[in-house]
Amino acid sequence: MTTTCVIQARTGSTRLPGKVLKPVMGMPLLEFMLRRLESLDADQLVVATTDDPRDDPIVDIANRRGVAVVRGDEADVLGRFGVALDAYPADTVIRLTADCPLMDPRLVAS
Repeated sequence: MTTTCVIQARTGSTRLPGKVLKPVMGMPLLEFMLRRLESLDADQLVVATTDDPRDDPIVDIANRRGVAVVRGDEADVLGRFGVALDAYPADTVIRLTADCPLMDPRLVAS
């Protein structure tokens, strides 16, 4: 049994643009979340973002943390999720959003 955890992240939020890049404890929110998830027992951790150049910083953060990235159409959240699963198929899939950084890895693994 394999597990892939997909974290959906983009900067194009209408209510708070760039929220996944806002600083939390001296680092971007996404990086804070990725650090928290380092202990997650998953076969693959993937950040799914858009192909919009505004989301290049998301890719940079994921690359810096050694986390896989897939990109897709900004208007198609489900499509980006599908791209992630096509690239990293699994028996079990966990979906997280990058604007929920306090997710506890122990709860995710349950």
